[in-house]
Amino acid sequence: MSEVNNQPLFLEVGNSAWKAARFNPTAQALEACGRGNTQDHLYQWLQQQPEQQLVLATVGAEQEMVDLLAKLKQQGYQALRAQTTEIAGFEHCYTEPSCLGVDRWLTLLALRESKLPVVVIDAGTAITLDLMDVGGKHLGGWIAPGLQLMQEALVNRSSRLKASEQVPMGLIGVTTESAIGLGCKAALQGFCEQAVVVANEQFAGRTFNLYLSGGGARYINSSTLPNCQLRPLLVLEGLYAWWQEQL
Repeated sequence: MSEVNNQPLFLEVGNSAWKAARFNPTAQALEACGRGNTQDHLYQWLQQQPEQQLVLATVGAEQEMVDLLAKLKQQGYQALRAQTTEIAGFEHCYTEPSCLGVDRWLTLLALRESKLPVVVIDAGTAITLDLMDVGGKHLGGWIAPGLQLMQEALVNRSSRLKASEQVPMGLIGVTTESAIGLGCKAALQGFCEQAVVVANEQFAGRTFNLYLSGGGARYINSSTLPNCQLRPLLVLEGLYAWWQEQL
């Protein structure tokens, strides 16, 4: 059996997409190995992989997750599902830690040993902001509709409006569809730039690192954001760190 098969497969299953990664012991890092949009596709994809041990972070309809895990168990998979809890090196700001979304929690776990304060913007189905001070102290954050949800919320209120299938290029729209896409993209950018303003206030002008993650991060103009790093596997990095704590 190859070395990769001795490691579990790490999965992030969100509201509208999933992604998978393996740990590469040579590079000492996670490497993306699969992604898709439906649970059926995920199940089919897993049948083609060598791993039978899965470590999951799931966000979405709870019953669907329960059904998926039951189906995997019937097929001989061993699945370990992460849940938000107390953990060494991380201080919750929520009175009830379990109310903090596991995806947000895992992005922070991945960065809890940072020598600088941390700002995380995860642009997925929802766009979230989280601030964490040195020492793993979570200060809180924001949650807002993601780029696709913003467009859907608008067009669902009127039969006359349609969203662009792809976010258009340019600065201003010359059709209703492109105007909607570009307007929502501007709202996403404004979320990020206002997050920097708030972070400067919260950290009293101290230098911080800003991390962008999620599928919508490609629509963010990072050149306007200070100390910005793209970390597309940040939830999975946190999932790996959580899994190591369980060993």
